[in-house]
Amino acid sequence: MANVEKKTATKKTSQPSTLQLVVNAIEARKEPRGSSAAAIKKTLETMGVDTSAKRAFINSALKKGVEKGILKQVKGVGATGTFKIDTTKAKAAEKAKAQKEKEKARKAKALEKEKAKKAAAKAKKAAAKAKKTSQKTKTKKPSQTKKKSAGTSTKKAAAGKKASKPKKTVKPKKTSKPTAKKSAGKKPANKQKPSQINRLGSETMANVEKKTATKKTSQPSTLQLVVNAIEARKEPRGSSAAAIKKTLETMGVDTSAKRAFINSALKKGVEKGILKQVKGVGATGTFKIDTTKAKAAEKAKAQKEKEKARKAKALEKEKEKEKARKAKALEKEKAKKAAAKAKKAAAKAKKTSQKTKTKKPSQTKKKSAGTSTKKAAAGKKASKPKKTVKPKKTSKPTAKKSAGKKPAKS
Repeated sequence: MANVEKKTATKKTSQPSTLQLVVNAIEARKEPRGSSAAAIKKTLETMGVDTSAKRAFINSALKKGVEKGILKQVKGVGATGTFKIDTTKAKAAEKAKAQKEKEKARKAKALEKEKAKKAAAKAKKAAAKAKKTSQKTKTKKPSQTKKKSAGTSTKKAAAGKKASKPKKTVKPKKTSKPTAKKSAGKKPANKQKPSQINRLGSETMANVEKKTATKKTSQPSTLQLVVNAIEARKEPRGSSAAAIKKTLETMGVDTSAKRAFINSALKKGVEKGILKQVKGVGATGTFKIDTTKAKAAEKAKAQKEKEKARKAKALEKEKEKEKARKAKALEKEKAKKAAAKAKKAAAKAKKTSQKTKTKKPSQTKKKSAGTSTKKAAAGKKASKPKKTVKPKKTSKPTAKKSAGKKPAKS
């Protein structure tokens, strides 16, 4: 009803809207199967509405009600047929609102807790800082007194020096030097001690904090304790809230002090699906461990792992195939390159052999020419004293004869 008022009351007027009047008429009739348009108009007339004057408004209100989800049209089309109030959407809206409020409250509670934790941590830090500063001031006091003593000793030594100048004695200097050295030697020792103490203190504090943290985490939650209690009872039809509390008492839990926590744990267990509420509402009734959801979750987990393993296997196979394909391609490429190299080498060898073959006769000719020239030169040298040209005369007639014979042959 509140939702209908919010949806329909657009103008802030004292009179209700036509849709609101229609809803009121349907509610007044209390017909489970719905009220007809004619019956609604009759009820409106009894409520003091002039239906003949507001006929168009009533028809449009019925249509709008169906469109907005306030009304449900069981029979008919448009503004005719039977109508009833659609409770499903209203209930869903109310449920969503309640859920939102619950979530808001939970978040606010969590924020408060976080703020409290932060405040506690800040207070702890401030206390630790104050402790450290107090320790530092305590350790600084003796060093200051020592400094003062060292200063007085040096002043005395200086006064001694002034007094000894006319006598020319250096005895006070000797006595003053070791005292200064001693004081100088003691100063760093005093400075180191407090820092060591602080370090030790901080270490011990850290250890204590770690121990406390481990202690806090080692304790099981209230929900876990409730689950353990139900498991301990071993009741197949479920255990009642009172029985669970009795079992928790035997387990050493103060149920009177932790009553609220146990109740909230039971509710949370049902919400999360860890527990199943067989009877009752809220934190009352009988409860048992919901194995169906746990089994379903385990099954889903196993399925996911299986799927993961299958995908991993498929990926490995794909990688191996790709690797083999690349290796094959590389081998082919290498074979091609080797064949090309061999071809080139063969072609080169062929070329070099051809060059050597062509070069050999020319070299022999050159050699023969060289020997002939040498012989000719030697012959000339030998023939110079004799001056005989007989071999030339004999060569000429042979050339003439051959020249004479050639045309006869042709």
